[in-house]
Amino acid sequence: MAVLIIDGEKFKNGKLSGLTLTEDFKLKLNGDCAEGYYESELFACQTFKNIVASWNSKTGYRSSVEMQVRIKTGEVMSDWFSYGRWSSFLGKRSGSSCAAGEYAKIIDDTVFAVRADGTAFQCKIFLRRDNSGCTSPEVSLLAVSPKYSDERTAQSAKIKESVYLPVPGRSQMVVPEIGNIICSPTSLAMILEYHGRKIPTLDFAELSYDSGGDMYGNWSYTVAAASELGFEAYVERCESIETVKKYLSEGYPVSFSIATTSISDIEGAPQAYPHGHLIAVVGYECVDGTDYIIVNDPADPDETKVKKYYAEAQVEKAWSGIIYVVKSKV
Repeated sequence: MAVLIIDGEKFKNGKLSGLTLTEDFKLKLNGDCAEGYYESELFACQTFKNIVASWNSKTGYRSSVEMQVRIKTGEVMSDWFSYGRWSSFLGKRSGSSCAAGEYAKIIDDTVFAVRADGTAFQCKIFLRRDNSGCTSPEVSLLAVSPKYSDERTAQSAKIKESVYLPVPGRSQMVVPEIGNIICSPTSLAMILEYHGRKIPTLDFAELSYDSGGDMYGNWSYTVAAASELGFEAYVERCESIETVKKYLSEGYPVSFSIATTSISDIEGAPQAYPHGHLIAVVGYECVDGTDYIIVNDPADPDETKVKKYYAEAQVEKAWSGIIYVVKSKV
């Protein structure tokens, strides 16, 4: 599994404390509870180096959720590691953090195995509100994506010969003051607009802001922000670019990160990305015998020029293998 998703009927396999699973499969606090939690079963899998967790929630200025993860290395379980308190209301958000234990550690959005590779993981999410009279937060999806220790053989996927999805282009560079550090929310805001929700780039950046890490690039927080707007969204690690093409073939643009040391590493890029950079991936096409990935690169200061054709071979070398997946809900 490149990503494990817990939603719908799957919630019934976990433990509920102070919560109810509604008929439409949302976790909510019981009527008289100000706090409760859901704890998943323990999931064993191929050995992994680290995991990234994400969640879908609906919160408000009097409610929040807190995702926690722990991993198993050998026969030992690590401590629980928190992603911080998440809320759509920034003033109630504590943000992610960095913490280390004997067998695992968390840095922003990633939980790393320490000493030995991980062999299993478990997640827990707390739901909280100021008092029982406040509207309960809701959780509709949890996702955990491991980075495997060994390379896995990519599964073949049924894809179209070529795809182009008309995702509206945006430049992060036109946003005053923080334009050079909001590639993540800018890329996802483009995809949200494609799905019918046009939100100003700065507004979405603030909604996804990680106050603990003081950054706009927390993978888990960015998809949590998309979920607050009514979308199904999660972080997924991919075994090959074929997974990306499968999503594109199904009508879902994705966003992923690339890193380059020189501007020549990806021909046509507006700059080098030594510290990593997120782009919206909107299609793929073979032109004169060369395979291209079609992207909206928000680093271009001209919004009319963010659509780029990047050589697939160069993109694969620069790509981290991790993506944002966003699906509109019916």
